[in-house]
Amino acid sequence: MSTSRWAAVVDALVSTMRATSGFRSPRAVALEAQILVLDGPEWQMAGDPGPAFLVIGGSIEDDATGDSGQVYATIGNRTRDENGSVMCNAVAQLGGVNLTDPDLISNVPQDTWKTLRATTFAIMASLEGAIRTDPTLGISNVPRMEITMGTRIVPRQYLTEHGAVVSVTFAVDYVTRI
Repeated sequence: MSTSRWAAVVDALVSTMRATSGFRSPRAVALEAQILVLDGPEWQMAGDPGPAFLVIGGSIEDDATGDSGQVYATIGNRTRDENGSVMCNAVAQLGGVNLTDPDLISNVPQDTWKTLRATTFAIMASLEGAIRTDPTLGISNVPRMEITMGTRIVPRQYLTEHGAVVSVTFAVDYVTRI
């Protein structure tokens, strides 16, 4: 019997997105248009993850990875229902942008923020599409498993010394029987 299915949900999300067209793992040969999918703290080891990436089971904004809780489902304490969430973070960035430098401002595209926002929300939509296609993400041989998009997203837009960044942190929720 499993103690928790949180790790299995993270693994399923990572493998599903790495297998999705337009996404890749850190070890795959990088094609220019592919979005890097990082498993939790891998983002800290990725060096320059490129212009767009997805962190599953973590966030570049904080240390939150997710959570889960359980209640007994039957008399006799033999089965439990687990509700949990996996934190995810879609990030798009444009390096070399310094909007405070008057000499550079004329070279910055007018739609920089709009483009970065569109990219992060497209990454999130791809993940949501995979979940809607298969709400179990291939986790089988369990009495109950349903994975859904969470109810809250936290978008952030900011500048760093490296450029413009749009980051959207969101949860993927699941319900399962153990």
